Amino acid sequence: MSAISWYVTLTAAERVRALGKMGCSVEINEDVAPRRYFRSGVEMERMAAVYLEEGSLENAYVLYTKFIILFVEKLPGHRDYQQSSSVPEKQLIMKKLQEVAFPRRDELKKRLEEKYSREHSEYLRAQVSMDQSQRVLEEERQRVAALRRMQIESEQFRYFEDQLRRQELANQRTEEAEQKVAVLVALWYYYYYYYYYYYYYYYYYYYYY
Repeated sequence: MSAISWYVTLTAAERVRALGKMGCSVEINEDVAPRRYFRSGVEMERMAAVYLEEGSLENAYVLYTKFIILFVEKLPGHRDYQQSSSVPEKQLIMKKLQEVAFPRRDELKKRLEEKYSREHSEYLRAQVSMDQSQRVLEEERQRVAALRRMQIESEQFRYFEDQLRRQELANQRTEEAEQKVAVLVALWYYYYYYYYYYYYYYYYYYYYY
């Protein structure tokens, strides 16, 4: 039995569980400020809504799950999370979690279970006919391709996180360089005025005393 046909034999619960594991695969970078994640989260929720509108239930389910895991489980453990209370996007994210992400994920899970149950039943019936079996296999190939696309999108999201981290580090280096220049300028003024007053008093004392 091929890997694709074996995947078709999975129950609806097993297939939904596999999607859930993809959604739970979320990691954060301590070097990326929480505000960056909140801003990215706005785009994540928008993309999930687009997937849902287009009927891509698997993609929408995985992305909503990632959205929930990121902002409920992962990001609160960030070392700078307590400093993000004033981030405007945070309030929007918290609202989206309660009003959108959780309800839609639960509804998508129910719809996917129903969909996969129907497909599993169709697969079992299709075993009596080669033509029917080929049709089911083709559908499964398309689903596997969709899962692969989701994996690519997940990798793109991780790349986006890495770019944010690099930008944050670059900004920190720029700030440090500017601070060093400010210190050097302050020292220059200090020594300039020091020698200026030194020679002034020396001249005054020499000529008047």
